[in-house]
Amino acid sequence: MSSCVLFHGPGARAAALTAAAQIGPLVAPPFGDEGLKVDEARAFVAASYSVPVGVDVGTFVVGPMDADRANPKACDVLLKRIEGFDDTTIQPFLWAWDVGNVPLTIRSRCLVKWAPADAKDAAVVEAAAEAVVAAVLEGRFAGVPFAVKKIDAKRLPDFIGAVASRLADPPGDPARLAVWGRLRKVAVRRDPTVVEVAGALVGGA
Repeated sequence: MSSCVLFHGPGARAAALTAAAQIGPLVAPPFGDEGLKVDEARAFVAASYSVPVGVDVGTFVVGPMDADRANPKACDVLLKRIEGFDDTTIQPFLWAWDVGNVPLTIRSRCLVKWAPADAKDAAVVEAAAEAVVAAVLEGRFAGVPFAVKKIDAKRLPDFIGAVASRLADPPGDPARLAVWGRLRKVAVRRDPTVVEVAGALVGGA
């Protein structure tokens, strides 16, 4: 079995649609664009058991999964299906604006991926996020401020999102939650600075 993928960020919906198209045809139009409702969640579950004959892998896009946009009961309807599906038949893709606002019951069942508004140079940002998160979790704080300062200011929101993806997995890990809690307080501001982001990552180190 494969993991359900949860894209988050400004380009999340587009990324989910692109990823779905690379695997197979959409079995139905995206579910939940105006806010996921219980009947839409049930329609997704029903459709996921009825992939048309001749389609190798049917894909589905559902979202946004943010707690302030998706009905909590609708999220509950999804749980069993996104946890236990046959990836030789279907592949669901979820999306959200803010991964920190996605219910843990959903997030813990997904592979979380950041989706920037502009995918240009995404590999650079991803590599930087990977290195910084590893350093912070291993207690190697000395080089973190310097590494963050190397990120272009325009890429900083993408960097924060990429870091958030790495801190979201595995869910419930105390060390990751502590870093994410500090970073999220900075991330929700309109224009966080490099210094603020670096300070949140290293905390009181």
